[in-house]
Order: sequence, then C-alpha cells, then structure tokens
Amino acid sequence: MAEARQVALAARATTLDYPGLRLDQVLARSAAAHPDRVALRAGKLSVTFAELDAAVTRCARQIRELTGGERSVVAVGSILHPDYVIAYYATIRSGNIVLPVHPIVPAVTLKYQFEKSGARLVFLTEQMNVQFSRVAAGMAAQPRIVVFGGGQMLAGEDAGEDAGHRDGFDFDARAYDPDEVAAMHFTSGTTGMAKAAMLSQRNIVVNALQVADAMRIDDESLCIVCYPTYHPMHMNSAVAAAATQVLRPDPDMVTAVKLANQDQATHLISMPAWLIGLANYTGPDDLTLHTVRYLASGGAPLSAALASRLRERAGVPVIQGYGLAETSPLAMLDDPDDPALGSVGRPVADTECRVVNYETRDQVAVGERGEVQLRGPQLMLGYLDNADPAAIGADGWFSTGDVGYLDQEGRLFLVDRIKDVFKHDNETVMPTEIEDLLRSHPAVKDCVVVDRPHEVHGFVAYAYIALRDNQAGQQGTDEIVSWANDQLPYFKHIWEAEAVPSVPRSPSGKVPRRELRSALRAQFASGSKMVTLLNRFTVTGSPEKFEEVFKRTSQFMREQPGFLGHTLVKSLGNPNSYVNIAHWAGAADHIRSVQQRDFMEHVTALAEVASSDPDLYSIVQDVSHDNH
Repeated sequence: MAEARQVALAARATTLDYPGLRLDQVLARSAAAHPDRVALRAGKLSVTFAELDAAVTRCARQIRELTGGERSVVAVGSILHPDYVIAYYATIRSGNIVLPVHPIVPAVTLKYQFEKSGARLVFLTEQMNVQFSRVAAGMAAQPRIVVFGGGQMLAGEDAGEDAGHRDGFDFDARAYDPDEVAAMHFTSGTTGMAKAAMLSQRNIVVNALQVADAMRIDDESLCIVCYPTYHPMHMNSAVAAAATQVLRPDPDMVTAVKLANQDQATHLISMPAWLIGLANYTGPDDLTLHTVRYLASGGAPLSAALASRLRERAGVPVIQGYGLAETSPLAMLDDPDDPALGSVGRPVADTECRVVNYETRDQVAVGERGEVQLRGPQLMLGYLDNADPAAIGADGWFSTGDVGYLDQEGRLFLVDRIKDVFKHDNETVMPTEIEDLLRSHPAVKDCVVVDRPHEVHGFVAYAYIALRDNQAGQQGTDEIVSWANDQLPYFKHIWEAEAVPSVPRSPSGKVPRRELRSALRAQFASGSKMVTLLNRFTVTGSPEKFEEVFKRTSQFMREQPGFLGHTLVKSLGNPNSYVNIAHWAGAADHIRSVQQRDFMEHVTALAEVASSDPDLYSIVQDVSHDNH
C-alpha cells in the first residue's frame, strides 16, 4: 500500500527558467527579440510584437492619466480582439491591477464584480457599456468607462524613446516585485458567491511559461484560438513564447480547420460546445488537420466520447487540461504524445497534484477517489481582502473542492465536485457518474442528479430528466430510470425522477446544483413541491417607475411553466420599500425560468430602479387550522 500511495502523487520535476520580470516586461522581451513577427491576427488586422508593445505603452500612459497615478483595479472586458491584449498588458505596465471580466455575463454580475473589486476604471465594448449603464446608477462609486474593441487601442503616434516617462513615470524603471498583485480573477461561483483570486506577478509569469512548455508553444508556433472570449492562459503563453495567435470568435470549426491547413498552423484551440460541430460534421470536405499537432479543448469538461470522435475526424490527438482561477489558471494538461481519454493529464512544470481522503486528509492509493489538491508556484496569493478562507494549508497544498483520482502514470481523472457527492448507506455516490449513464440513453437530451435526504439510507439520488422532443413524458422517464438502475449498483439507484422540459443552466452552461439541492430538501421536509419566492425591493428611482418596470417582469413570469401567482405589497411606512411574494409549482420551474437570458433583461431593467434581496422558501407547516 505504501508504494501505491507514493505513486498517487503526481509531479513534474522539470524546472523552467523563470525570468525575474513583470508580465509586461515579458512582452517587451518578445518584442525586442522578434519585432517584426506577427503577434496577433484578427480578420484583416495584423499586429506585430513591436506594434503591440508600443500600443501597450501608449495605453499605459492613458491609464495613468485616467487613474491619476493612483494604484487601482482596472477591469477589462475579455473580448477575443487585440484591444484586450493591449488593455490587459497596459494595466500591468502602468502599475495597476487587471481584472478580466466576461463580456456575456449579466450586467448585474458586472456590477457585483466592479463593486467587490473596487474597480475605478473599466474597458468595455459598446454593447457591454449599454448593458452596464442600465444598472450603474445604484453604485456608490461608479467607475470610469473606456469603450474599446474596435481597434482604436492601436491608434496613436509611435511611443518614442521617452514614451515611458513623459508624465514623470518611468515604466521600465519600475521594480519587479514577485509578490506584487498583478491580476484579479473571479471564480465561477458554483458553490456560493464568486470570490476574487489575487494573482501575483510571479503567478502569472510562471504560468505563462508553464502553459507554453506544456502545450509546446514556441517562437515558430501559429496558434488558432477559437473562443467567444479571450482567456489570459492562451494570451500570456503565446506572448511569452513569441508565438503568433490567430483570433477567431466564430463557432464555425469547419472553416477554422480549413484556415489551419491553409496557414500551416501548429495549434488549434477551442471548447467542447464548438468542437462538437466538428465532431458531428457529415459534409463532403476532408477535415483532416495537416500541420496542427493536436486539438486542445478548454473551458468545460470534454467527454471521452467526443474526444474520440474528434480524433477520428481530424486525425490528430485531442487533449484537455485542468485549472482554476486560483492556479493562474493551468495546473494539469494531457500529453499530446500519450493522451488518455477522459483525463486532464499530468501536472505542468514544477507543479504537484495529490488526492486525499475527504475526512482524514491522508493521501489515497492509486485509483482511489478523494479531493484533489494542488501545489506550485502559480498558486494564488489568496482571496480579496482575506474575506474568504483560501483553503491553502501550511504545507502549501490547495484544496480544490474537486473529486478525482490518479492512475499509475500520474494522470488525473476528475469525477465530481465534493459538495455534489453524497453517501447512501455509507457508500459514496458521484452524481456525474449517474448523469453520464443517463445521457447515453438515446431518449435523454439532458439531465442532472442531486441528493435528497432519506430517513433510512442517509441520501438517495433524485434525477431531473429532459427528454428529446419531450417524448413519452413521465412514463418515458420512469422507463429510463428502470433501464439505468439495471446497470447501477444498488446504492447508486435513482429513487425518483422528474420529467422536465429542460435542465436549468446559467449563461455559462453550469447547472445550479446548490439551489436545486436546497429546494429539493425543503420540498421533502415539507411534503410539498411548491415553493415561495420572497423578494424585497428598495426603490432607488421613483416608485411609479419601479411599478411600471415590475409590471412587465410580472407578465414575463406569468408566461413561465410552473408559475402559480404572486402578490406585490408596498410598505405603508416606507414608500420606497416593496415585497413580492411569488408561488411556484416547484423549485426546478423557478430556477429554470430565472436562468433564461430573457429573464436577465428583466433583472437588468429592475436593477435600474431598485435593489433587491431575493430568498426562496418552501412551505414547512400549514398553520391555517391551528387552534392553539
């Protein structure tokens, strides 16, 4: 057993040569070595490394003017465009802290991130600015807005020799402090409110080189990046390696493959939601990749089945990795020369991974499941203001909250989130295992499994199942459950299932398991599926305007499946205080409705005129006939 436990620690002993440079100085180094090489290409726009470095310096001067030279948080919309690269690097060069923000999140999420981080300056696209302006009025301190994304960041005169210190501030002379906070990244918030991970200069420079090393990107590489947004992982690694990036914010992967062959690209990087179109392509064209060494997938888990189909279609290995905001982000990556379906690979350079028992925290044996822990120089400094525990032990190990196991070769296989795992008769149940089986049934479009309490067995599996074309309804769902249970051990059996038109998901595709689980437990505690939403509103504009906007939202909710009715009451003592009491047939109906993009428009409209504090309740006792 001792030998097996030793093998269960995965580590890359490789030591890279990390320069004592800020990230913006890494760009300057690449520009000095390869000034005329194309750094970025977006459509017809090409930017050399020298042009990129000069634009960063010009933008850094602008940022210092807009912030008054005071060290600040600068938020930048992470669009897949050269303007993002310029604003990101310029923020760091100017001595400020960069906060990438996702362009497709609701405006209320942007507001939360700006308020939480204290951002004083934000770079937003025209569309993001329109959305954010509708909720900005309620902020105590509104940030200054710079609209970008149209290529304007490249405009301006050449930097010149004295460009770095025209305002008395010498960018080049600014000392390198490895522990200086350089970037801030918000977590996904799947287990609670999103937290801001604080990343140092060393964190982001180290990870840029780790990624370039693991993905085998060098100064002869041409990487085609197919994403709707930009991720610093791809951007920073290519800049550090002086590689060329071709940016394609377009889901047409067939055209991307043709472009890769035409340009003799070495890397093609995308995400499962777009790669599935390539895997399912049935057209006449030959989509074999000629010069690309492998397909890299990120942003979401890639199923083994999809990876297999992609490899057959494109004729190259398909790999994925694993990382978090807290690890800057990459910690693990599969090996292009020895890929393993379903694995996120081995640690990147100078990084360790181990799996520990949930309770004892002892390292487990090879193949045994437990919590994944990571350790390495890319691990964050901590969370913003130390308001949240960082889950970093005294020995430097970071507890990720993810469940996985290591194989004999030190490759990591992820299984679930710890907070989603439950015990049935003291046997551990992984909901995603049951979901994978359900999705293999041809009638299942989507599903999610959560636990509900049971007085004898502890917890049992409860499934929400969406059928293709809503065929057969609850009867069809019951037949699928019977089929699945025949293939599962008794402790993983699905005890109950509910046919739903669709599984509720966030705009980024994540299932709100925490909300589903909480509502389900309340349902079984009370014996009623019905739930009540209590929403307190504090009007920031006029009450008349609030009531007008709320009326439109109310009409939208009345059209949603499972909505039973509501009552809006106004405080007699405070005319700016309202409470809405809404009743839903079930929590899943409510959650599914509020996850819709159309509903987010109503949330944004309400946020213009009021702040809200919502809570979901379930009926636990009927006291209407209580005689006491």
